[in-house]
Amino acid sequence: MVLKTVRKLVIRLVLSVGFAFLISRLFFQGMATIKVMGFALALCGLAYVFEFLRKQS
Repeated sequence: MVLKTVRKLVIRLVLSVGFAFLISRLFFQGMATIKVMGFALALCGLAYVFEFLRKQS
């Protein structure tokens, strides 16, 4: 069970970093690296929020 949770976290972090990098380079060319990482953490957090909301209904 713990391995499944860790695997899900790693996959979400990798995808979040990838999408944050892609979005920041497409729309915000001058964005600093630390802001891209913050954006990636926000995307990962939103994934967990939406999973929680989906399980509630």
